[in-house]
Amino acid sequence: MVVWPRAFDQFRKEVMSGRPLLIEGKIRRRPDGVVQLVSDWITDRSFELNRLSDDLFRPQIRTDQIPPPADSQEMRHHPREV
Repeated sequence: MVVWPRAFDQFRKEVMSGRPLLIEGKIRRRPDGVVQLVSDWITDRSFELNRLSDDLFRPQIRTDQIPPPADSQEMRHHPREV
């Protein structure tokens, strides 16, 4: 994403404080093959983060359906160490 100084001045608050940003602009392909999104308008969508914690997005599982943890004796190494 490319934010030119003039656009940065206009959308400074959004760029500096927003987590998820909605970027509207033009897609440009440079001669070396790099694809850029040149911003024309930037909107802070941080308020959308609250929706991620809504019950509609949580899996519905009862605690009696959760399998017990693996036996600690069987885990001799970290799961990512193959």
